[in-house]
Amino acid sequence: MIMRRLNNTPSLKPELANAEFWLESWADAARIAENETGILNVFPEACPWDFDQVMSPEFWPE
Repeated sequence: MIMRRLNNTPSLKPELANAEFWLESWADAARIAENETGILNVFPEACPWDFDQVMSPEFWPE
């Protein structure tokens, strides 16, 4: 979905790759995951992967 949006609107890439956006998005996602699973304090404070890794179709975290 994100790749399709970036292909249609390439000007979004600087916003999505912005470190502040990434931190805020990770924090939101971690909070949502904690609320949905009830598992607290297990997610890293910040995303351990950079934008290019996450956006790569070949990337699969271990």
